[in-house]
Order: sequence, then structure tokens, then C-alpha cells
Amino acid sequence: MKTPYNFSSVQPPRLTERMLREELEQRRRRRQLVLLEAAAVAWTLCAALLGLALYPYEPWLAVPCFLAAVTAVAGGAVVKVALYRKREELDHLCL
Repeated sequence: MKTPYNFSSVQPPRLTERMLREELEQRRRRRQLVLLEAAAVAWTLCAALLGLALYPYEPWLAVPCFLAAVTAVAGGAVVKVALYRKREELDHLCL
């Protein structure tokens, strides 16, 4: 893990309880996002597999499964692009 502090300097920065709590909160949020993304991928995969399993027997039931999987993938892509652009904007402001 990369640290935002340069401890090889003459005097390291002072760490406060607030700074440490913020770092802990960020890590907790990252963990939650990873779990949420894993759940979304699992749900999409299940919908697609259910559609594949239903298609030979009841094609009209398989179509909503495929549509749900495609919608989830498209929605996820839109959110990723939006967040990536927002992050780029914030990076430009920090420079």
C-alpha cells in the first residue's frame, strides 16, 4: 500500500486521530465497494446463466433474464465512465 506521507523527511507529519479515522473510513468504503461490485457481477452472471438454462425449454422466460444481464452491464459501464470522468476532473483541479 502506498502511503501519502514521506517518512524519510527530516520530521514526519503529525498524525492525528481524525486523520487516522478518515483513513480507516476510506478503507471501509473501498471494501464495501469491492463487495458491491462482486455482488453485481455475481447477479449478472446468474441472470445470464439462468437465461441460458431456460432458453431451450421456455424462450419467453429467458428473454427477461438476458435483458436484465445486458441492462446491468450497460448500467455498470455508464456508472464507471461517469466516475472516471469525475475523477479526471478532480485530478485536474488538484494539479
